[in-house]
Amino acid sequence: MKRVAPGDRISEFVLERRLGEGGFGEVWLAHHHVWRDRRVAVKLPASPEQARLLENEGVLQDLVRHPNAVEVLGLDPTHDPPYLILEYVEGRSLRERLREGRLGQLEAIAVARPLLSALAYAHERGVVHRDLKPGNVLIADDGTVKLADFGLGRLRELERSQLALSATFASRSAPSSGTLAYMAPEQRAGAREIDARADVYAFGILWFEMLTGALPEGREVPSDLRP
Repeated sequence: MKRVAPGDRISEFVLERRLGEGGFGEVWLAHHHVWRDRRVAVKLPASPEQARLLENEGVLQDLVRHPNAVEVLGLDPTHDPPYLILEYVEGRSLRERLREGRLGQLEAIAVARPLLSALAYAHERGVVHRDLKPGNVLIADDGTVKLADFGLGRLRELERSQLALSATFASRSAPSSGTLAYMAPEQRAGAREIDARADVYAFGILWFEMLTGALPEGREVPSDLRP
């Protein structure tokens, strides 16, 4: 895939600097080529497999048009390089906040309420996130909470058949994986169908971590399937 550098243009946006990178690829901060104060986050995959997950993320996240979910602004899985353009949330992740220690009750509630609202809306739309964790919860500088990263998400079979999605997308699903410490027992066991209950389970782990600053005992042990 084509490599990019600061100053390169992706769709209407000019890349400024790399915000992060990993096995999935890279995330760049970019601005509109005319209105420079309009900033976005641009995700670029590292491989064809990651490009398929990027398309999965973009399609599912666009279904969750909610004030507390990151907004999708553009998607082209066939471009070189493939890209997903997202709302840029200026702030930090819940994971970064937790590095400072546990949250007080009022602060935890201020995060939980909008997060649960976004999750409930996603479930109403037939979308299961499947990777709810502190790193995928963003907290803007003004306190707004945003649910991010639907790359491992899944759309219920009924909604897949009703929505006008591409045949390629409708015939596949994201791999049955997630982040071990937050996975429900059926998700850890590799169940074929994972539904909204897995997200509710993950939120329970997240809620415990927000209030205590630590994971429940044993959650880091791969063989531990306790609820």
